[in-house]
Amino acid sequence: METDKDLGYLTTKLTEENKKFFDENGYLVIEGFLSEEKCKEAMTELKKLIDAHEPDSETMTVFSTTTREQRKSQYFRDSADKISFFYEQDAVQDEKLVVPKENAINKIGHALHEKVPLFAEITFSPLIQEICKFLGYVDPCVPQSMVILKPPKIGGEVTSHQDATFLYTEPETLMGFWVPLEDATKENGCLWGVPGSHKWPLFTRYKHDEVKNEEYMEVITPPQDKDEDFVPIEMKKGSLIIFPGHFVHKSYSNTSEKSRYAYTWHLYDCGKSKWSKDNWLQRPEFPKFEKKYHIVS
Repeated sequence: METDKDLGYLTTKLTEENKKFFDENGYLVIEGFLSEEKCKEAMTELKKLIDAHEPDSETMTVFSTTTREQRKSQYFRDSADKISFFYEQDAVQDEKLVVPKENAINKIGHALHEKVPLFAEITFSPLIQEICKFLGYVDPCVPQSMVILKPPKIGGEVTSHQDATFLYTEPETLMGFWVPLEDATKENGCLWGVPGSHKWPLFTRYKHDEVKNEEYMEVITPPQDKDEDFVPIEMKKGSLIIFPGHFVHKSYSNTSEKSRYAYTWHLYDCGKSKWSKDNWLQRPEFPKFEKKYHIVS
């Protein structure tokens, strides 16, 4: 793998071996995407955001992909073009935090790639542009981004799912990007995935009902994954994993003394695909590479 450093970001020409592994397994880990310094800068930016955030009853929304509270939350839907904060289930009681703020937040989203320059640089960096070409994207754009904090002792489990359940395109071109800003291990809640599951059908769709102004889950086909199918994907901080929308993955609770911050975002090819009108996340348009950055030739 040919590499060089550019402002703290890894750029690379993906090898045939990389492509073969990705095609067979549905994911690819690239070590050294972000330098040590860039990881520190990202953590500093997040600390600033958390310090400036003032929790209140309106914003104290618990993040869960299953609870009715989230489905009915206008705050969640309105986060598409903002920086919004979502809390761990065990961190909130009677609309009050029962742990320190920095240990209570589950995630921050969903427009970090627009609102925070450093995260914009990461999202649109040279390697990501190279991957877009590897994927054959014509007009890549970024519908959402977020940081998952997985705080120590309280970071909750994320049950097995496919990202295309929540972010659906027709035809399907969704791709997930996930970068741990701290080492991600089995102890602090690393990703677990099912190799080859990107070839499985989509199990469910999380849809928005405009009439009721709420979300609901539509079952398409029974899930195929079993606990024994999952393999741990431990990653060093600054590494990058990519996986398509059907890749089945999850993470366990963080019962360790260490947090597990990770920056994650999604791309799709708006030159080939249409964003589903019944996705929960809706905006007039999404940021594109060509508008703010020059695609690497």
